[in-house]
Amino acid sequence: VRSWLQPNMLPKNFQLPKQFFLTGFIKGGLAQLQTSLQLNSTSGNLQLKARLEQITDKNKAHYDATFNTTDLHAGELTGDTSLGIISANGSLAGHSFNPDIMDAKAQLQIDKLEYNHYVYQGINMDASIAKSAYRFYLLSKDTSLSAEIKLQGSADSTHPSVNGNINLNKINLYAAHLSAQPLTIKGNILLQLDNLLPRHLNGTININNLQIATAKEIIPFDTIQLTAKDSANQQYLTLSGLFGSLDASGNYDYTKISSSIQSLVQYHLQPDTIKTKTLADSSHQTLQLAASLKWPVSFQKIAPDLSMPQPFLLQMHLNSDSNLLTAQWKLPVIKYGDLKIDSLNGNIKINSDSLLSDIVLQRLYYPKFPLRKTSLHIAAAKGIVNGDILLLDRKQRPGFQLGATFSMLGDQKYSLQLHQNLLLNKKHWNVPADNIIKIDNGKLN
Repeated sequence: VRSWLQPNMLPKNFQLPKQFFLTGFIKGGLAQLQTSLQLNSTSGNLQLKARLEQITDKNKAHYDATFNTTDLHAGELTGDTSLGIISANGSLAGHSFNPDIMDAKAQLQIDKLEYNHYVYQGINMDASIAKSAYRFYLLSKDTSLSAEIKLQGSADSTHPSVNGNINLNKINLYAAHLSAQPLTIKGNILLQLDNLLPRHLNGTININNLQIATAKEIIPFDTIQLTAKDSANQQYLTLSGLFGSLDASGNYDYTKISSSIQSLVQYHLQPDTIKTKTLADSSHQTLQLAASLKWPVSFQKIAPDLSMPQPFLLQMHLNSDSNLLTAQWKLPVIKYGDLKIDSLNGNIKINSDSLLSDIVLQRLYYPKFPLRKTSLHIAAAKGIVNGDILLLDRKQRPGFQLGATFSMLGDQKYSLQLHQNLLLNKKHWNVPADNIIKIDNGKLN
């Protein structure tokens, strides 16, 4: 069969069944196509019927298709070892793929789906959309995935929304081989998001009656609530509950915040020789963020070695039009087994000229590698990163002082050079000025 096909027409890892028998017909072309196929093979059976019209036109397309699989060995066919046998049937009928005018209905019934060596059964889904108004319903009666999802809203690109309920009756991660220890989750998620449009996010998400059960006990948790509002070109976001609180305000697009921050950082890590280098950010982001995050005491029953008696504090300001990002954070104390960090503070400032960051550790307790006050300073600009680290002894005197310059030269070329005046165990070390390690396409020069 492969000899009949053009190169790359089949996925790279796709494996044809050892034996198969295909019957049916395919009539027409892209303007109007009708097919009815029956595949019987050593890797399972598949039946497909479809009638398609103007399928390449997202506005005028018409489609009516049904499928049925019986003991289809999806893992064998795709080369994905996490997949096993699938027995399912479904249908899709309607016209248009444009959410604003689309009118369609879909149905899926999963009788058997093997994933990660667990067989899911009894999962049914129904969905419909008519002129941007959609509905989605899922009911799973599987013994390890008992859930019911009811969602509705609008797919209108000018005012998308989602409202509904996600009821997790029982999610047994251990039985589904997603946890090494007995672990079951249940809870309810209530969605009331009347507008999902960036800069105009409006509504609430509530996670209620959350419980996590281990082999020994059931641990209940407080409600987690996310509230979003927009007013006078300002977006307000508040998160409160189990893990602390977070408040964010400004004129920002929540879908592009991370890319705006990434662009600011990458600009100073790129050499000026890169022609595509630019600091312009057309997303116009302004954001003020304050967070006080905690590790819940109740979680210590699940992870007894981890504790954080005081919250992690974060403050951040972003103005992409001014190419400005500042942030300060403070972690008072965190413990994990024999490891204890006593006060870790840091800050970062990025503007059009440079990236500067300072991190200060007051004390690290660990039997094999204890540290006293340690500070790290980083400065980056034009693809050149300078880093300096200072470690003090018990009398607050310098014990180690190390520094290096890492240069990104473009075209996968880099260089590393130690600073000349270093301090090793309180002894000065003058490094020759010509010390340099060059890396070209992963090879040392």
